[in-house]
Amino acid sequence: MVSTPILGTSESSPDGRIHLIGILILYFAAIFLSSLFMPYDVFWDKLQVPAFSTFSDIPPITREALENVHLRENFFCAPACYWFAHLGLRDSHTFVAGMVMNLIFFVALLLQIGRVRRDYVAFYAAIFCSPPVMMGVARANIDLLIFALLCLSIWLFLRSGGRWRPVSYALIIYGAMLKFHPIFASVLALGERAWRRIAGLAALTAAFFGYVWYIRDDLREMYPLAPRPITLSFGAPVLLMRIVGGVIPPWCAPVSLGLSLALVLAAWVTAMRRGAATTDENDSKTLGLRIGSAIYIGSFALIQFNYIYRFVFLLLAIPQWLKWREEGGRMARLATAVLAAMVIGFWLPRYVRNFWNLDQAADWFLFFASSYALLVSLPADIRRLLRIAEPPAPDAIESN
Repeated sequence: MVSTPILGTSESSPDGRIHLIGILILYFAAIFLSSLFMPYDVFWDKLQVPAFSTFSDIPPITREALENVHLRENFFCAPACYWFAHLGLRDSHTFVAGMVMNLIFFVALLLQIGRVRRDYVAFYAAIFCSPPVMMGVARANIDLLIFALLCLSIWLFLRSGGRWRPVSYALIIYGAMLKFHPIFASVLALGERAWRRIAGLAALTAAFFGYVWYIRDDLREMYPLAPRPITLSFGAPVLLMRIVGGVIPPWCAPVSLGLSLALVLAAWVTAMRRGAATTDENDSKTLGLRIGSAIYIGSFALIQFNYIYRFVFLLLAIPQWLKWREEGGRMARLATAVLAAMVIGFWLPRYVRNFWNLDQAADWFLFFASSYALLVSLPADIRRLLRIAEPPAPDAIESN
């Protein structure tokens, strides 16, 4: 049994990434032409993308920001971000640096998703051109570089012999030094054999918390500057904050964390009752699903307030969701719902009490689905510890 493709065309078709490149070229050509007749940010705003100014997230990490204490106090940047300033990045390099970062991001993204069937081009185009992705592109946010680092980390992890895996883990730690959420990509180490898995997780944990301890004074200064947006954002407390309004109440964080944990528990119970999903133990789709899901889960429940450009890490999970949909079986309907929720959640305007908070409903559903997908795609020995049964035989046959 094989499910019908999303838009229903032949499987034997040219690589859809060529069409995606063409669509991106047309998108950015429209941005360029619009800049000849109106301010840069006005046309972006018509596409629901808050652009502010050209590549606005580059100047906070330049040498000028590093040397100006008063300027630096207005930005929320991890100390590691200033490594770019030490390498000579200046305000005058903003445009070139932003273009290079975006190029690296799109190359990594197109390589990571692999060959695209023509019937999936419309779906990918809707995701690529969505406000969260383009917000990161317009601002040249460092999350785009981190995304590319994680793609490279997956590729190195899969290299034969495992000789490159320490480098793969080093890339995760470097990403976590730039921003904390990439540490959730440590789930990559779960693909190792038992003793290497423990060693890898221990090394990643020790390196991360050693870095946190080293910059503890900076963190004390940075914490009051940390943005806690309830518009253009996602995270467990966002819905509660929209309902309550005003100043963040002290109970908001623990209550939202408790709700998140309850949903993870529900996902675990569902996984125990339904059993595991069919996945290749260690391939780029499975690893991308684990990393993308883990970063979304950790960002949603623990970091809690996230600008929408952080949705880009969910793109790592899309190839496996598409594969489950193609295979049919127990995961097909959930995969279809998840892919639809991504499009809806990515495109709905994210303003207070707008669209009856349907964007938040999509975010919470994606949180549950990501938790469930991560659990059912874990290595077999970990699933046994969690009492998640193996996939039923008919489902395994259908996937071959």
